[in-house]
Amino acid sequence: MEQTSGKSSIEVRKHFLEYFEERGHAIVSSSSLIPRDDPTLLFTNAGMNQFKEVFLGHDKRSYDRSVTSQKCMRVAGKHNDLENVGPSGAHHTFFEMLGNFSFGDYFKSDAIKMAWELLTEGYNLPEERLWASVYEEDDEAFSLWKSLVGLPDHRILRLGAKDNYWSMGETGPCGPCSEIHFDYGVGDFAWPLRGTYIEPKTIDLDDERFVELWNLVFMQFNTDGRGLIEPLPAPNIDTGAGLERLTAVVQGVRSNYDTDLFLPLITAVSKRAGHPYGVDEVSDIALRVIADHSRATAFLLADGVSPANEGRGYVLRRLIRRATRFGMGLGFDSPFFNRSAGDVVDLMGDVYPELRQAGELIARVTIAEEDRFFRALAAGTRVFEDVVEKVRASGGNCIPGDEAFRLYDTYGLPVELAREFASDVGMQIDEREFEAAMEGQRSRARAAWKGGSEAAAAQALVAELSEQGIEKTTFTGYVEFTHQSGKIIGLLHENASIEKLECGSEGAMIVDVTPFYGESGGQVGDRGEACTDNGHAMVSDTQRLPGGLVVHSVDVKSGELSIGDKVNLEIDTERRVNTARNHTATHLLHAALRDRLGEHVRQAGSMVAPDHLRFDFSHFEPVDADQLAELERDVNEVIRADITMEVSEMSHREAIKQGALAFFGDKYGDVVRVVNVPGISRELCGGTHVVRTGEIGPFMIIKEESVAAGTRRIEAITGAAAVESLQQQRSRFRQVTASLKTSEEDAPDSVERLLLRLKEVERGNEDLRLRLASHETSTDLEDYEVEVEGIRLVRREVADLDAGGLRSLADSMKKEIGSGIIVLGTRNDDGAQIVVGVTADLSKRIKAGDIVSSLAKLVGGGGGGKAEMAQAGGPDGSKLSRVFENSTKIIEELLG
Repeated sequence: MEQTSGKSSIEVRKHFLEYFEERGHAIVSSSSLIPRDDPTLLFTNAGMNQFKEVFLGHDKRSYDRSVTSQKCMRVAGKHNDLENVGPSGAHHTFFEMLGNFSFGDYFKSDAIKMAWELLTEGYNLPEERLWASVYEEDDEAFSLWKSLVGLPDHRILRLGAKDNYWSMGETGPCGPCSEIHFDYGVGDFAWPLRGTYIEPKTIDLDDERFVELWNLVFMQFNTDGRGLIEPLPAPNIDTGAGLERLTAVVQGVRSNYDTDLFLPLITAVSKRAGHPYGVDEVSDIALRVIADHSRATAFLLADGVSPANEGRGYVLRRLIRRATRFGMGLGFDSPFFNRSAGDVVDLMGDVYPELRQAGELIARVTIAEEDRFFRALAAGTRVFEDVVEKVRASGGNCIPGDEAFRLYDTYGLPVELAREFASDVGMQIDEREFEAAMEGQRSRARAAWKGGSEAAAAQALVAELSEQGIEKTTFTGYVEFTHQSGKIIGLLHENASIEKLECGSEGAMIVDVTPFYGESGGQVGDRGEACTDNGHAMVSDTQRLPGGLVVHSVDVKSGELSIGDKVNLEIDTERRVNTARNHTATHLLHAALRDRLGEHVRQAGSMVAPDHLRFDFSHFEPVDADQLAELERDVNEVIRADITMEVSEMSHREAIKQGALAFFGDKYGDVVRVVNVPGISRELCGGTHVVRTGEIGPFMIIKEESVAAGTRRIEAITGAAAVESLQQQRSRFRQVTASLKTSEEDAPDSVERLLLRLKEVERGNEDLRLRLASHETSTDLEDYEVEVEGIRLVRREVADLDAGGLRSLADSMKKEIGSGIIVLGTRNDDGAQIVVGVTADLSKRIKAGDIVSSLAKLVGGGGGGKAEMAQAGGPDGSKLSRVFENSTKIIEELLG
């Protein structure tokens, strides 16, 4: 399918940013797909997300107008386009939102005028094909479209709140909006033909000939989700134009998937699959889904999301599996999606360098997830067969919806495949019950991402303080551990703002100046004491609110705390110093990991506490013992070098230009703090650190593990905690050597000799048990023997033998009976073990593996093997007797 000529997507994006930059807008980089300081959002879903606190008046920037090309995801909640992806040519999970913003600067008239000018003059779109819609009560916007642009009345449509009133979610900024729609036309006058344009006789903006091109939101209000709508401190502008749709119109194609943003991805996968694009609609949908999901997957992985069974990771896993399922429909029966994700890196890596930095990680994680899905699919299919058997046994033909949900949620079996499998065996799925289970899951997911009542109360107090001109708490903790002249400016108790907090009460305190560090960037908040002339309180935690106010969790021990009181604040110095040691150590560890394992390593989360540190990072395989030892040596070398730390402030752009690394999940302003260990590490970081690396003391890794596909975790300790751990290890080692009556040098050899002797004793015991069991069976063989279809069947439960002992006993018994079938079983702490032996002369009529597979289901397990010997296990040892009771019937059925 050929693409019509026109500006490339790179040019469309560039032209948008430069147009507004020329008109006084600061170009602001896209924020991460992972929102920060907003518990109501699973993913960044609009350009304005990173400016939410500015719109609310809780944050200020050095500019009052900006322009961005923002990475967005819409796969959950109100803004969820997932099911439209594929069939629709205009919907995506991942997309880029072009937008210009005004923070109390210009309003409706300038927003309308600039949008019209850019579309008609900048992108040279024909004026006659552009239509506008406004909120039905917004007379001002209607008049501006007439007076400023010259649109006739009939091309300005008044629509209701559903179409022309915008909100970011259930809570947050909102306001009336005005949308610009483009009419592709039909027949001989369809765009991009530039013949005489004929307006439609009736207007239906939902008709496929129209596409919403740009949404101008006149941000005037804030909603709390409970019906309360209040004016924002100043009217603002928030606009959004999807790059994909705009590029499609500029390039003269009807589908976003026919632009240079998608067509190279589609072409690549269509060639691999052997399905040309544009020939068959079913194949075309699959190709579009794979192209879309490959973009979402690559960007999510690059922004630090890892596949998981909940939250953001679950969405990523679902996208990979959904793409894989569509790929199976194209004929792929082995991993292929990793190559499609790699195509995204090649296509967009120049615009978004983070894709190239994470290129190896993207490839490794996607192929691992595909492998996992193919294995899960095989397991899910087996479980499905068990479900079918249960339904048949009950005389039904409908698979319970909760079982279908279990197959989907636990085993990754898509419900579409479950429906097909059910149809193949003459059954159907209880769709209502399945949908109820799915809705339950969606409700739990939504609840997990809502802000609680405490957050709402804090937000209300922030707004109240903002009206008084108090925007943030001044932090002095970089240079002092106590502050003598702070002032209490806010108090909270049981989620309500109060004037006074009395003795015995717990609550939250906000002050104008504090040495207490509010939890952020992975570093825990400070603890300490707060004293006024009238009261004394212990501070148990400190949190930083969006916008910069710091909240102290307090427990009033005597007297009372009141608004306006002067307060003396003193942090727990030892706790802060230990936390600083661990925070600096995370920087050194990060640098060592990138040096030893590769530059694909990126921080994916951290926790810095006084007693230990935890560092999550992107990596695709376990870090082995030798590598961990090297990392410890590297970090301790830098510590012993006693390097003086350097801390400076500069613009975000300059810091990145100098090579500073940004930590996962942090939000950075225009001016950033750079923590530099010369020659070793340079990080953007607002946390507290030691002055010289030598202050950290010993560094010791205590644990390494996986936390998600493609994400590893290292836990470590420093300083006194490391010394104490080493002393405990030495004490335990000395206890071991004393018990072994050996020296420290000879201890490993002594342990090895002891283990060898133990194995010899265990083998001797096993031999004794086997001889005893063989003797008992040989003596009383007729007590355990029956005949099935003329074949001797010996069945017996044996105590104190493992699977190997059962196999040996079965071999011995096969020789003794000459011709027949042996079924042996034993119970142990893990459940039941079953071994089936078939003599060679019968192995063509009936196979041991078939017998044991059927028997294993009776103890809730599975197994298999060869024709003459097979074994199985199951968790339910109490059902072992049923194995022997049902063996005759099962063998009769298998003999036919």
